[in-house]
Amino acid sequence: MRSDRFILLSPLHLWTVTVPLFGIDVSNYQAGIDMGQAAREGFSFAFVKATEGSGYVNPSFAGQLAGASQAGMLVAAYHYLTTDPIGAQVANLTRVVPPGLPVIPDFEHNSGDIGNLRAFVDAVRAAGHSVPLVYVPQWYWSSIGSPDLSGLPPLWSSKYPTTNPAPASVLYQGVPQSYWNGYGGLGVAVLQFADSAQVAGRLVDASAYLGSRDQLAALLGGAPAPAAATTSSEESVATIVLPPTDAPKDPKTDPSTWPRVDYTIPLAPPGGWHGKVMAHVVVNAYYDHDQKVAGFVRFANWFVEGGDDVRPVSVADHVNDNGVPMVRFWAAHWGPAPQGSSSLVLNYAAPHGAAVTIEYER
Repeated sequence: MRSDRFILLSPLHLWTVTVPLFGIDVSNYQAGIDMGQAAREGFSFAFVKATEGSGYVNPSFAGQLAGASQAGMLVAAYHYLTTDPIGAQVANLTRVVPPGLPVIPDFEHNSGDIGNLRAFVDAVRAAGHSVPLVYVPQWYWSSIGSPDLSGLPPLWSSKYPTTNPAPASVLYQGVPQSYWNGYGGLGVAVLQFADSAQVAGRLVDASAYLGSRDQLAALLGGAPAPAAATTSSEESVATIVLPPTDAPKDPKTDPSTWPRVDYTIPLAPPGGWHGKVMAHVVVNAYYDHDQKVAGFVRFANWFVEGGDDVRPVSVADHVNDNGVPMVRFWAAHWGPAPQGSSSLVLNYAAPHGAAVTIEYER
């Protein structure tokens, strides 16, 4: 997936969207999480808790780090900073974090003042690790007097539009642009926007990065992890919950006039398809209509990375008017998908919500 801006061309619209890279951060609370499945669901990076203070070590650190790396995700370790002596904390960190792995300080509750953070960053760098980001939630920054953060690495910030569980792509739809505003003299490079994202059957913190994979790799200060193989015949499936659209004022009107929304679904791996790609949409029944119309898809487009030669694929209107609730009312095959495809945009109406299943071979 890439986060470049793409132009969507259709008979009705002309606009741009930004598709982020999604990532997760994990600790021993997510022991045993299937990192390969997380990568197949579209997550490009993982920040793994290594240590806390001068004594705690995440017993799942080595396995989680190896799983994420083997899945082709970009990786970094993070350390929960306390007021223990800095030297002791760095010694605890370097006992378990491989040489050269980027380290991100987690600076929040009981982490002390800004001087403690600056001292830790300097000490970690002196120990041979890059410090590409600092996790400084705005609430904690405010609680310690809103100090100047100039000179520190960019922010990994956090703010959640909701704490309800849902897929990351659904939760990110509620993130306003203001969540990306910086503070303390630093900009926000990575935004943790959820603490209850549904990932690989678990509830996990999810973050977004508005740049390409190569740009994130450069920010983390090292070479990208080896990409997962994309020439096997493994089939991948991802199901995304689509939020309800507004209900029509009069449910007996022509369904093609019902309120619609545009919804962006990030996909992975970009350019990694070699078989057919299929999208199935199922909508929940809307019984207020005489014909029990569930909803419809107006058009669907693939977004392709980079360049000016963008060729979206569209589908015609398709309205479920057969009176049967919970039917698969729309399906399309595109295969192989355009090289560099990074997202699918649906324009749909579904007053009681819907779901889309993406199936592909890689």
